[in-house]
Amino acid sequence: MRKLLSSSLFVGGAAAAALALSSPAAFAAGWTVTNGNASGAFTVGLKSGTTVTFKDVNTNQTFTCSASTINGSAPAGTGRSNPVASITSGSFTGCTGPLSSTGSATISSGGLNAVTYNSSTDTVSGNISGISAALTIKSILGTCNATVTGSVGNNNQDTYANGTGTLTLTPDPATQTLKIASTSGVCAGLLNANDLVTFQATYVVSSPTPPLTVRPT
Repeated sequence: MRKLLSSSLFVGGAAAAALALSSPAAFAAGWTVTNGNASGAFTVGLKSGTTVTFKDVNTNQTFTCSASTINGSAPAGTGRSNPVASITSGSFTGCTGPLSSTGSATISSGGLNAVTYNSSTDTVSGNISGISAALTIKSILGTCNATVTGSVGNNNQDTYANGTGTLTLTPDPATQTLKIASTSGVCAGLLNANDLVTFQATYVVSSPTPPLTVRPT
């Protein structure tokens, strides 16, 4: 339900080091993206055995989704600036929550920003901004519709491991700006306009193969 995944989701964040490769983690002036798909398209799916968790920080309600796929564009190139990738569509299904509720959600936009790069683990850290998502939640009381906007990973704690193509989204309520923009229908206080939402999930690149990479130029 909390498909608010919008978030979620994405995935992609890259981050990089540039000023000093001698430092395990540093900032980069530009990014080099490799993508085996000539069109620049990519797809990520929820890591096997994991779920997506959304939590309304204001009402303390938690929702989980058993499946999620996100599509986007990350054109190959050198000296790329942020966002290094963008979300174009995505879905969250098999969602459940309070009051025996079930639901699903979609995400239509989001920019993946690379901020730092750890050369020892070949991992980039960053955030996803400009998220726009919509969700539908059905409970014993009725149907609730909501739109979600904002950013996740604002403390640049979201990571992308180049070696495995794994995107990890870690919530940080203190810096989260992802919020419910509007609601309609019967939301029964589970979701309210302006409530903050956290999003936790682990995605793995399914296309291209091998996974795309993001490293400092």
